[in-house]
Amino acid sequence: MKKCDAVIGKHQGQPRWGAKSCRLAFTKLPCDFAKQITFAAILIGALCATLGLGQLYAHSKPPTTQDIIQLEQKWASAVSGHDVATLEKLLADNLTHIHATGRVETKAQFIDAIRSGDRKYAPIVPEDLNVRIFGDTAIVTGKFDLKVVSKGKEITGVNLFTHVFAKTPAGWQLVAHQATTLPAAK
Repeated sequence: MKKCDAVIGKHQGQPRWGAKSCRLAFTKLPCDFAKQITFAAILIGALCATLGLGQLYAHSKPPTTQDIIQLEQKWASAVSGHDVATLEKLLADNLTHIHATGRVETKAQFIDAIRSGDRKYAPIVPEDLNVRIFGDTAIVTGKFDLKVVSKGKEITGVNLFTHVFAKTPAGWQLVAHQATTLPAAK
């Protein structure tokens, strides 16, 4: 069996293929075996890189209008159902939540009001949705009938809203909410 003096890494200098023995971590290996290990390592590395890139591209496909509408429905269901766990995931940490009253809240303030029971929403059904997608950002406009009890006071009306969703490391999240109450019909 032919042997070679291939030194892997920086142990005893540069690799020398074609000599009589192969030293790999103080073990002499046949030359063909050392080449097979090297080839296998390169092949495994290339395979991992290819699979990694495949995952990257799989997650970077642009969202469809229906994907964004599903996020909108998820938001409405979580707010109406007082589902704090879903809101924690769906709302970005840097959320700006502007109520129709002009009150501005952070993610933590909005969720705390729901968690504490200070604010209780009746079911929200978004309507007349218009979705526009710009790469990793989606803007949704629409309206919903609002019925909420906030600190014992009932508030009702029809709200127009704008939502901005952005693709974040945690996935698609709501980064901005703005609502405006329509004047009551005369």
